[in-house]
Amino acid sequence: CMRKEEKKSTHTHNIIIMVVHVVLEEKINASANDVWNIVGKKFGDLSWTTVVSECRVMEASEIPEGYTAIKEAPVTGRIVNGPIGGEIFEILTAYSEREKSLTFDAPNCFGPFVKLATNKTTIKSTSWSTSTITTELNWEMNPIFGCLESVVEKRIQSSDKGPNGLLLDLKAHFEKKAKK
Repeated sequence: CMRKEEKKSTHTHNIIIMVVHVVLEEKINASANDVWNIVGKKFGDLSWTTVVSECRVMEASEIPEGYTAIKEAPVTGRIVNGPIGGEIFEILTAYSEREKSLTFDAPNCFGPFVKLATNKTTIKSTSWSTSTITTELNWEMNPIFGCLESVVEKRIQSSDKGPNGLLLDLKAHFEKKAKK
């Protein structure tokens, strides 16, 4: 976990923002290209996971203020109904097909707990038929919930819901495909 100091407007005091930092990694029995096709090229389609109940592509008119569309990306972002309910706007902020890497922001997600979630996902080839997906999460907690930072960190790492659940579902998706 990290602490980040942020100066607000012209006031002389500092506000401490608690940042939960977690790195998740999963070996997938599929090529990096196959995994990227689902995670990157089809960013707006989460039909392969049980973690979210609904997902749709974000229209350009729905991009929150302060964000712009990434021209290289197939979509602007997605809107999901998350594991604890409510809509989560996931806006792509970086996208590289060559590096098989993407980053998205999810402002004000998970109810009042998370001020800004930034997730960076990278897929690396480990052989012609296997790859590793790594997701680096940096979640700025709203100050009142900063005391829950270690609980949130453990929950992210162990839960079959949220980011860890997505990776487990992705792995299961390719294992089912391999058995067919």
